[in-house]
Amino acid sequence: NHTIGYYPQTERLGPDAPFRPDGLYGVSKCFGENLARMYFEKFGQETALVRIGSCTPEPTNYRMLSTWFSHDDFVSLIEAVFRAPILGCPVVWGASANDAGWWDNSHLGFLGWKPKDNAEAFRRHIAETTPKPDPGDAMVRFQGGVFVDNPIFKAT
Repeated sequence: NHTIGYYPQTERLGPDAPFRPDGLYGVSKCFGENLARMYFEKFGQETALVRIGSCTPEPTNYRMLSTWFSHDDFVSLIEAVFRAPILGCPVVWGASANDAGWWDNSHLGFLGWKPKDNAEAFRRHIAETTPKPDPGDAMVRFQGGVFVDNPIFKAT
């Protein structure tokens, strides 16, 4: 998720981790979360602040072994959010139950949501089809992967 892209991949994050956006898109996501939080505090407008990892049919690189969010787990999360009698304004890490995951959703017991899929099922395929990145590469150093290396804007 780009709100926390500058955290190292060695760090496990909970819902209270301060923002460390990896680009302007991440900054805009931080703004959206803060706006939702303000509406919750002022007016009681409940919102799930879902920080989506990599919502794709299957993980395609080493980073996604930590960030993958299967379509089935995404749907089950949204259903759980809409079923919640009281939601509040929680941060929700949008990721499947990946063994290599970086994000802690243990605070969400009240939702009754348990992701079922795990990127480990794809590890062998990724190892056989994807070159291993250099240890100094942003792809393996930062949770935001290569996005931390992207320029803020490109000259036209």
